[in-house]
Amino acid sequence: MHESGINMPPTTGRWMEQISQRIIQETIAVALKLFCGVVVWSVCLGFVFRGTWSSFLPLTLAVPAAIFLWYSRAVRERLMAEIERTSVMWLFVVGLALRVAWAVSSGWQPISDGLDYDRMAMNILNGQWGLDTYKPIGTSYFLALHYAIFGHLYVPPMMSQSLLSALQIPLVYSIVLRASSDRRAALMAAALLTFCLEHLLYVDVLGSDTLFSVLVLAAVWLASQKQEASFGCQFIAGGLLGLSQWVRPTAPIFLAAMAIGMLARTGQPIAFSRRLLSVAFVMAGAVVPMGAIVALNLSTLGVPSLSPSQMGGASMMIGTNIATAGTWSAEDASLYHDEICQKEVPAGVAPAIYRNQLTKEVALKRIAADPIAFTAIALSRKMQSLWGEPAALSWPLSTPRIVRLFKYQWIAAGANFQYAVCALLMVSAALRVKSVVVGRDPALIGLLVAALGSTLAHAFLEVQSRYHFAFVPFMAMVLAIGCCKHPSSPTDVDPNR
Repeated sequence: MHESGINMPPTTGRWMEQISQRIIQETIAVALKLFCGVVVWSVCLGFVFRGTWSSFLPLTLAVPAAIFLWYSRAVRERLMAEIERTSVMWLFVVGLALRVAWAVSSGWQPISDGLDYDRMAMNILNGQWGLDTYKPIGTSYFLALHYAIFGHLYVPPMMSQSLLSALQIPLVYSIVLRASSDRRAALMAAALLTFCLEHLLYVDVLGSDTLFSVLVLAAVWLASQKQEASFGCQFIAGGLLGLSQWVRPTAPIFLAAMAIGMLARTGQPIAFSRRLLSVAFVMAGAVVPMGAIVALNLSTLGVPSLSPSQMGGASMMIGTNIATAGTWSAEDASLYHDEICQKEVPAGVAPAIYRNQLTKEVALKRIAADPIAFTAIALSRKMQSLWGEPAALSWPLSTPRIVRLFKYQWIAAGANFQYAVCALLMVSAALRVKSVVVGRDPALIGLLVAALGSTLAHAFLEVQSRYHFAFVPFMAMVLAIGCCKHPSSPTDVDPNR
């Protein structure tokens, strides 16, 4: 309104801004429905591709349970009332206690990737610094720090992982509260993560999952802080995403997604130049940890590679195997070790680089041989493997102590049921979540874009259910926002209530 009290017509700049924000919100709405559709489609494919009772039976029971929870208003209101009586601090304490109790009691011993991380950690203590061409070494540095202090014991790093896992509970609460201004939704998201069996059980697995998840979530939370404190937070956020590249070679996806989230955020009159500057601070923060990887690869392998390991080609080779639906197989292991690794390496080329090149060539030939079958597998079995069930539960559950006490399949069945119910409820969440709520917060936009980007990437790469682990907090946030009613515009809310 003009000072004279006469309503002035909107300027062309303001009109264009309103149109652009509307386009962004509509795009976010479509992307959110696409993500929720991918998760639900993947879960439903379990009726076709799951074979064990501990996965098929829980999925069958989850369908009526999800329908009942959604249409039973009395049950929903009672749950909401119980949630409102709690606090995020209480949820954090309970979540930490559950995770510590599980870590201490499980009796986990290294298996699969855990054996490699444990081996590399001991190599670090013996002076073998630098990168490993077989696995990203970030997790091993985390383990080596604990081994140096406490000895070669597995419980101390499990305790640290329990804390890192529980710290994601208040982070989820803060992001949802900031985006929705709805304390109930924030508490529900925190509660979902507190009691999420998939998230809880993995604290005893000394692998990359929990460490990578907390680095990513803390980074997107920091990058989305209020403008008056943003540049320092955004620089640190970039540093955390850069460190995540040492743990898993997917930081570029999250950096690009976070940049999109910061540029596309709606609801705040932030100049585009300011948004670009914020993105620049995030990228600057990532330069040192990611630049160190490039420098180490250049000095040891002769190539300026951004990857902390040189197995990307092998992952593509496995991921494009139509016969095995993009999962690990003895056939591909034999092809890699008995044929590719035995080929003579050209002079002046590092063996790891040459093997990486050869495996990529195999992958491209597999796609070209039958692109229709490859596309069909990517949209069905590979998607089901990525999003259709909880992260590989045999890793945290098949420990000597657990197997001695009882059949771990009962715990797996409970986790499968819980995951399937929440995933199926995301159908309704997708229809109810307002794009304006997601669009207010760069963290939510960034995680949404990263989830879709990761899904696309794994159409070509090896796929495992645990590769969605870093997005479990995001799934809890989407489900909580969708299950609660929201104000049409943000209001000031005391985050400590």
